[in-house]
Amino acid sequence: MRQAQPDAAASAAAVSAWWSTRHAAERQDLIESCPELVGNRDGIPAADRDRANRRRLAGSRAALHRELERLGTEPRPTGVLPGREPPGHRRWRLRREAVLGKLKGLEDIEGRLTHSRAPHFAPTYLLGFDTEGIGHAIVAVNDPDTAHNVVTFVPGSTARLAGMTGDMDKAYEIEAAARLAAPDRTTSAIAWSGYDAPQSRIAAIRLAAAHGAKDALLSFVTALRLTHRGAPAHSTVLGHSYGSTVVGLTLRDRGLPVDSVLLLGSPGAGVRHARQLRIEPSRVHVGRGSHDWIRFVAGLRHGRDPMRPAFGARRIPTGDTRHGRYWAPGTVSWTLIGQVAAGALPAGG
Repeated sequence: MRQAQPDAAASAAAVSAWWSTRHAAERQDLIESCPELVGNRDGIPAADRDRANRRRLAGSRAALHRELERLGTEPRPTGVLPGREPPGHRRWRLRREAVLGKLKGLEDIEGRLTHSRAPHFAPTYLLGFDTEGIGHAIVAVNDPDTAHNVVTFVPGSTARLAGMTGDMDKAYEIEAAARLAAPDRTTSAIAWSGYDAPQSRIAAIRLAAAHGAKDALLSFVTALRLTHRGAPAHSTVLGHSYGSTVVGLTLRDRGLPVDSVLLLGSPGAGVRHARQLRIEPSRVHVGRGSHDWIRFVAGLRHGRDPMRPAFGARRIPTGDTRHGRYWAPGTVSWTLIGQVAAGALPAGG
């Protein structure tokens, strides 16, 4: 029996069941005529979401250009002391910078999609995006519905549409490291910037953004299991910096259908012991470079420092890595990321 179109609040399972009842021609018609209905829906296969989102890009860019036109030219300050910026001018400048940042984010994503083939980039899929607020995007390297390994990478504070280049670069490096660790198995690495990340270190002190991300992350990771074809993939969720707090609170309060967890440069995962993450502690891997500034604040506000032995996780070596350099090709941390992602970490770390 064919199911009715699910509403916006429908679960990934309901969306998956509905999509599976559509004939191929009907799916293609929905992708072409209503791409906004398909592109951001968890439970729809990656290839279909990607086709829909590629169709949405031009319209989203055009809307941002119209917003720039509405903002107009730079207002002329009047009656202001030298060296002071008028409040109205500051608002205009910040709004314009935000729009330009989102445009750059979309252009960077489109560039990866256009060149998503060797020797430029591995096959790349746009699994979701929007330009609301700070802007969000979800980009996958390789098809998660057919890969042997799937890694969902959750970035930390300052993640937003304008900064997707850096997050996509990390996803490509995760895939490259996993390919080295297990050359006979494909890995899909997904940059999941699908939440309202705090945009400063001060804002990252609070847990509101992490709590607000839990349902979206659970829905996305659950959907990856629903749409995967063939034998189940080895699934990993990787949280960096504040992203590790998002991952930890989601695991603690919702649980995630994953086989392993990797927390890098973590200020805390919202728990005092790895067993509170609803997964066997031996499958929770943590790493922090000796030059990572996060060591000065880890364990202060977001739960026990995951690097402490009392936390109960499996610590992996990361050398003298700095906070944003865990993905540097050829480093010990890059190698270990690939081994965890591919489920190929040697016994004992």
